[in-house]
Amino acid sequence: MRRIAGVAAAAALAATGLVGPAASAQAADACTLELSKYIYNGANMVMWSQGLSGCAGTVDTEVQSLCNGQWIVWSQWSEYYNNQTATYYGDVDYPNYMRVHVTFGTQEKYTEPAQNNNGGGDCL
Repeated sequence: MRRIAGVAAAAALAATGLVGPAASAQAADACTLELSKYIYNGANMVMWSQGLSGCAGTVDTEVQSLCNGQWIVWSQWSEYYNNQTATYYGDVDYPNYMRVHVTFGTQEKYTEPAQNNNGGGDCL
């Protein structure tokens, strides 16, 4: 009976405009897509960081390779982040000349292109 009374009271307050819908725990404008500006290239390894600040969600990632003057998708994946960043690294499994492209909702970022001297080629 208390539950019914509580729901009725909340409905009455909402009807008068005193109580609005519950606000989202994470405002959309507080969410920032993170991506390091550069791909680190040293000691035969490439490395970059990506993730989300201020929210949780799935980021879509493409590693792109320069092939005959055009950027093509070398590999792609989606990963869930909860207000965190992660560092990715590798060697020959990444192309010779590459960049990383990430998207989250309407946000989109690229790293500066980088030369991977120990890379696996530019064209598939």
